[in-house]
Amino acid sequence: MVHTSLSALSEIAIAEADGVVRLPTLVKGELVYPRAVAAAELVAAAQRAPGPAAAPSSFRLEDLQVIREPVLDPQSLAFDGQWRFLVLARPDPRRLVEDDPAELARSLYALPFADVLDYVAELRDLLRANRDAVVAAGGRIQGGPLDPRLLALVFDMLPGILDPALLAEAVDRELGADGVPGRRYLDGWVEVDTRAPRGMTARIAAEVFETPARAPAFRPSLRAVPTRQLHITAGNSPLVPLVSLLRGLATKGACVVKSPAEACAASAILAAAMHAVDDRHPITRHTSLVYWPGGDQAIEDALFAPGAFDRVVVWGSAETVRSVQLRSQAKTLTFNPRYGLSLIGREAFAGRLGEVAARATIDTLIWEQRACTASLVHYVEGDEEAVLEYCRALQAALARWDRALPRPVPRATLGRLRLLRRGELMRATWFENGVPPEVTSAVAYAPGPFDLALHPMSRLVVVRRLERLEDVVPFLSSAASSVGVFPEVAIPRLRDVLTAAGVSNVFPLGECERGYPGIPHDGMRVLSELVNWVSSATSGEIEAGRQ
Repeated sequence: MVHTSLSALSEIAIAEADGVVRLPTLVKGELVYPRAVAAAELVAAAQRAPGPAAAPSSFRLEDLQVIREPVLDPQSLAFDGQWRFLVLARPDPRRLVEDDPAELARSLYALPFADVLDYVAELRDLLRANRDAVVAAGGRIQGGPLDPRLLALVFDMLPGILDPALLAEAVDRELGADGVPGRRYLDGWVEVDTRAPRGMTARIAAEVFETPARAPAFRPSLRAVPTRQLHITAGNSPLVPLVSLLRGLATKGACVVKSPAEACAASAILAAAMHAVDDRHPITRHTSLVYWPGGDQAIEDALFAPGAFDRVVVWGSAETVRSVQLRSQAKTLTFNPRYGLSLIGREAFAGRLGEVAARATIDTLIWEQRACTASLVHYVEGDEEAVLEYCRALQAALARWDRALPRPVPRATLGRLRLLRRGELMRATWFENGVPPEVTSAVAYAPGPFDLALHPMSRLVVVRRLERLEDVVPFLSSAASSVGVFPEVAIPRLRDVLTAAGVSNVFPLGECERGYPGIPHDGMRVLSELVNWVSSATSGEIEAGRQ
């Protein structure tokens, strides 16, 4: 039964009293709410939890999982000693594991792909019809000060991403072969028009057993079989859990999606929406949207055990990825931390510098520079005078952004910027916006290499000079996800060498946030990696016997 309203959203942030926000999770179709708990009990438990007393934390309180966040002043980002607690039910790992493959084969795996598209359309329509409730719930849950326009846009994007036509296009492109659309491989066996020679043993057996020399017909078929999937997602964007969930839906996978602490709002909204669409639907019954702190062995040992899942997908820091790779017994897909770059040709100085700086700012500030495609370093072709002129134009573009979407920089980030000025970027020429020490954005022209592991990812651009755009190649590796190029006419001559050096996307400057159905991710066609490609064959006698 499909519900036309999402009344559960009004209860997503149940009784935000005394800084306590209770959030639902989804466990195999059941919407699970945490029990009520007093703020005083959470404060006492937080004081007993390991780690710095003044830092954000995640801790366990019996059957609850609690995220403690500082309440910051939206104007100054100053912490006045108040905390808020996001409270979720702690998942039981035994309930998350699918242990009946026969039931999966009968229900979810047998679901026609057309029904998957109908489900996604109903989920989209439900979120769209309840936009105000979605945005309001997101505002109550989402921690940290976000510009109200950006926050509303995040939750407005949820129904837009749930587009069944785009999902179908991605599946057909990533899983398709031999002119056959990918959805057909998900729905059943597809005959392969090819030759399959007999093996050596069968040929010898023809002589040993004096069987007819003529081999029986062999008609191979191929299928993309869904899998049990565990997705461990990252917090650099609240939409990452949705992307992982969509990939699971697209491949008819039985999915557990672990939300990061930073994306609990989007995860809670999706949990309530999926339950409201149809709590008995095979997709809902075989989906879990949950949270636990990364590295919790009491949960993860059971989920990483042999046979628990067929695929593990992990996004996150190098430490997170390495930990999961060492512990997981399943085939593991990893999305490592990466970053973007910008290449600015000397054509920018032919009266187009303001336009180029604005386009470079777009690529720089993707998810406030936290996305793996956000540009951290701009390489500029020209002499030093020209590069300094570019820095001033970029400083002006960032200042306009600061005025339009003000975002005070946290004290910790300001401290990291001061350390960079005294250390790694001591010899750089700085162009800062704001009134020091309250810097809102900055450009640093660096004469030498810069360790990107030190980048604070907070409206800071490091600029380097090149004689030719091609000279960037020695600075590249597979850590570079996207490169935005100006002028666009340079892309055909650069993209082969850039991608040979490890870059995944080479786009026009200002367009690095773009995507399309079936776009590769970190060098993979991800949907193809999430299914088991299996083969079968008949001799043709079955069909003959049916006639």
